[in-house]
This record gives sequence, structure tokens and C-alpha cells, in this order.
Amino acid sequence: MSQYLHVTPLPSTGAAVGRARAVLREVLRDATPDDLYDAELALAEIAGNAVRHSCPPYVLRMVMVGEHPVWCEVVDGHHGGLAAVLDGLNPVGAPGCDEVLADSGRGLMLVRVLSDGCCAAYPLRSGRAKAVGFALPVAIGAREPVRLPPGRFEWLAHFAVTL
Repeated sequence: MSQYLHVTPLPSTGAAVGRARAVLREVLRDATPDDLYDAELALAEIAGNAVRHSCPPYVLRMVMVGEHPVWCEVVDGHHGGLAAVLDGLNPVGAPGCDEVLADSGRGLMLVRVLSDGCCAAYPLRSGRAKAVGFALPVAIGAREPVRLPPGRFEWLAHFAVTL
């Protein structure tokens, strides 16, 4: 089965979050409401984090296996902050009770939960950008779930993003 990326440049403003969600809704138009809600929520968290804590350009990338979307990520124009993102996605770095009740800072924990732990952050080969992504809840239209194996995201770093 062929693998390819569905790539969408996002606005360099807060409108990036809305645009990313709209593209995801279109790609997942046959998803169940629950799966779509979970995917949109996870994407809104990582796109919002990119806009708040990084710099443009922002790019939405979805890995397609055949015609089935299996992975969704946001690439931003700053490789810094990767350690903090990895901590947020790592179950060992899960927040304590006080942090769970905080006003902010729980988004990556939510992405981890919604993706059943199948999420990652990594630098792109250019060294000038990073990607934060998660496995989509279902492979829409597939007879059986199509998932990328956990920890096997290195091949995505080879795809070029114009920065």
C-alpha cells in the first residue's frame, strides 16, 4: 500500500487552528462523530500550541496509507521547545493532580489520551522545524484499522517542508 502526505500550508496567524480543523473535517468526512471530535480536539491542541509557542510557517500534514488517513501533525518553523513537547507527550511526564487542575498546560496530555499514546514530536531534517503529531482514531474506510507502529515516525522527518 502506498504512503503519501496530504500537505496544507496554514495561515501565519491564529486562523491556523480553524483552517487545520476544516481540512481535517474534509479528509475525515466519513468518520463517526466521536472519532471526528477526538481528532479535531487533538489537532486543535497541537495547532494552538504551535501558534502560541512557536513561529510560522505552519503546515498541516496527514499521512495517508492508500486512501486512508492514519497520522496527523503540525509542523512549525521553530525547532526549539522540543524537549517540553516530548515531556508533555510522555506518560512518565504526566502532570500531577495540581497540574491537571491548572488553567493551561494540559493539551499535550489530552493529545496523548485521545491517541491512545500514539503521538510523537520530532525535529525535521532541516534542523529549522519540528513536527508534533498523533495517530488518527481510525483509518476511515479501511476494513481493518491501519495504524503506524508506535515509535516509527523517523521516516516522516525526511519529507521536506519549505521554511
